[in-house]
Amino acid sequence: MKESILIKGVRFLDGRVSYVLTKNGAERKIEGEGWLAVPGFIDLHTHIREQGIGTETLQTATSAAKAGGFTTLCMMPNTVPPIDSVQRLRELKQKIIERALVSVLPIPSIAIGMGDSELADIEGFAKEGVFAISDDGHTIYNLSLLREACLEAKRLGLLVILHAEEDGKEPEAIEKRIELAYQTGVRLHIAHISTKDGVGLVREAKKSRIDVTCEATPHHFTLTENDIRDTNFKVNPRLKSYKDREAIREGLADGTIDIIATDHAPHTKEAKECGWNVAAPGMVGLETCLGLVWTELVHKGILREKEAIEKLVTNPAKMIGSKVDETNLILIDPEKEWIVNPLDFKSEGKNTPFSGRRLKGMVVYCCSIA
Repeated sequence: MKESILIKGVRFLDGRVSYVLTKNGAERKIEGEGWLAVPGFIDLHTHIREQGIGTETLQTATSAAKAGGFTTLCMMPNTVPPIDSVQRLRELKQKIIERALVSVLPIPSIAIGMGDSELADIEGFAKEGVFAISDDGHTIYNLSLLREACLEAKRLGLLVILHAEEDGKEPEAIEKRIELAYQTGVRLHIAHISTKDGVGLVREAKKSRIDVTCEATPHHFTLTENDIRDTNFKVNPRLKSYKDREAIREGLADGTIDIIATDHAPHTKEAKECGWNVAAPGMVGLETCLGLVWTELVHKGILREKEAIEKLVTNPAKMIGSKVDETNLILIDPEKEWIVNPLDFKSEGKNTPFSGRRLKGMVVYCCSIA
C-alpha cells in the first residue's frame, strides 16, 4: 500500500503555489517551499543492456530513471543481440511489462544485425506500435540503405533517429542525412549533436522548413576535450572544443536544439579501466542530468526553467506522439547543492566523468496525484 503524503508550498511553472497530495488523506507531510513541480522527464536516448549480456538491466536502469526524474525511457537498439526483428522486439516488450519501473519505449534497429546491408522489418515494427527506428550504436554508412529506410519510415509515419557521424566526422554526415530528409520528407532526428558546424547545419535546415530535430547531451553542453582526465570521459561522439560546447549552448538557447537527452550508457569497471584505445565509449547520465541542466544552463541564464522543462518533457513528448503526463509529478529543489558520488547511483553503471562535481539542482521527489 502506497503511503499518502502531503507536500506543501511547491510551485508550478505558471507561478501557482499549491499542495501536492499523492493519495486520499495525508499520513505524512513534507515542507516543499521553493520546490518546483513538473511532469516526469522523457529521455529520447537511453542504452539498456537487458537483451542479453551487459551491465544494466531494465530494473536497474528504470530505478536510475526514477532517481533522476525520468518517467519514460526510449531504449536504443544496440543491445546484445540487437533489437533488429519483430520477435526480439516482442520479447523485449514482455520483459518491460514484467521488470520496468517506468515506461520504456524500445526503438528498433534500421538494419538487421545493426549492419549496413539489409533493412530490418520496418513495417513489422510499425505494426508493433514503435514510434521510431534508429542506427544509434552503429552508424549506417550505406546512404542507399538509409534512403530506403527513410522512404519506408515516411510511409509508415515513423521518426528516424540517426547517429550522424562517419569516421568521427559529424558535419559531413549531418549534411548528407539532412539531404535525405529533404528528398524523402521523413521526420529526421539527429542524435547527440556535438559540433558548432553541426548545430549550424540543423539551424539552416530548419529555416528551409526541412523536418529535422536534434538533441544535445549534458556532457556535450558541459565538458570539452580539455576536461578529459581518464576513460570515463571517453564518449561517442567525443568531447569537442570550447567553441563547439558554446555553440551547443547557443543552439539550446535559440531553439535549434530541440531536446536534452542523456545517452545513458553504462559499462563495467573492467570495460572502462583498460586503456583509452580499447575502453568502451559512453557514460551514465540519468541521475546527473537534472543537476547538470540546472547548474550549467538554468543558473547560468542560458535557459529559463520553462525552456529547460520544454527540452526535457514537452518537446520529447511531441516526438514520441504522447501527451505530457501531468499525473506523475517530479519535484525539483533548484537550490539544492550536492556532490556527485557514483556509489550512490541506482544504475549498475558507475562510469561518470562528473564524480566529485558539485551541482546545484536536484530531483527530490517523485509523486503521483492520480
